[in-house]
Amino acid sequence: MKTKEFQKVLQEKNIDACILFNTSNNKKDYNATYFSGLDLELFFVVIPKKKKPFVIVSNLEIGRAKKISKLPVIGFEKDLFKLLKKKIGNVNSLGVNFKNVSLFESKLLKKEICKKLVDVSDGLKELRETKTNEEIKIIEKAAKVGDEIFSETIKNWKNLKTEIDVKLFMDSEIRKRGFEPAFETVVNSGSNASHGHFSAQDERLKKGFCILDFGVKIDNYNSDMTRTIYIGNPSKKEIETYNNLKIIQQKCIDSIKECMKFSDLDNIARKSIGKELIHALGHGLGIEVHEGPNVGPSSKDKIKIGHLFTVEPGIYVKDKFGIRIEDDVVLTKKGVKVLTKSSKELITV
Repeated sequence: MKTKEFQKVLQEKNIDACILFNTSNNKKDYNATYFSGLDLELFFVVIPKKKKPFVIVSNLEIGRAKKISKLPVIGFEKDLFKLLKKKIGNVNSLGVNFKNVSLFESKLLKKEICKKLVDVSDGLKELRETKTNEEIKIIEKAAKVGDEIFSETIKNWKNLKTEIDVKLFMDSEIRKRGFEPAFETVVNSGSNASHGHFSAQDERLKKGFCILDFGVKIDNYNSDMTRTIYIGNPSKKEIETYNNLKIIQQKCIDSIKECMKFSDLDNIARKSIGKELIHALGHGLGIEVHEGPNVGPSSKDKIKIGHLFTVEPGIYVKDKFGIRIEDDVVLTKKGVKVLTKSSKELITV
């Protein structure tokens, strides 16, 4: 990943080294995963401003860590901070992601390693917002698997009776291919779809629009796609409503260009849909399912080459129906590339 670029940031700000870490499965710093390729409960990534970065993990995890990470891996059994101090050395300033570090952890770092802590959270955010070709390829692979899952789900629809049945089938198909769902798979049928994001229910699939929102995680990177199908026979008005949303979504994709404000892109959908669009047009996508850039009405971000994000306008009428169409897109030097390829024609089942 962009290790050398981040080291340049450290050098420019005269920060001797940076430490990033996970302390539990409930408290993750995805920046540690970004630089190391690891997703462990407890590990530390140290990035000196000039020397090669390294990882410190529990001896229990060292075998797995060495297989996965491209960085040198050091194991610890006890005296963790003594080891950290020894490997980091004497430093005058230490970069820390303040958005992920508790007050207790800050005090501990100041006491054991370096008295001067410098916040590097903004630099990390900006660095990760634009994707490298390697990152784009991984997400594109995840999107391709997602297309396969959607196709397989439609083929097997007659065997699925409840929203939970559909969710479990999709999750199972992802795992059969050796990957993991990127997040909790959303299956909302009938009036359930009017809430936007609603957990799949253990109840019979309802007639009407049905939202399928799911993603695939590969090598810590995520895809995220939504397709809306119809259970039963849609009326002429329902077909028109769906096709109108499809046109709006495509207009948004066609409008993407470098230096455009994301708020202006969001407004293309919002001025056509109005109050029935109850969420942002999209979100950045990468190691986190929701990360920078901000793709919403209040965004101050402008579109850059390498920005990878979702475009997912929706129409929601409370307690009646919901429709959403979502694609993963990336702006390249050659233009906009859509990574999710599944058909957006209204499928009836």
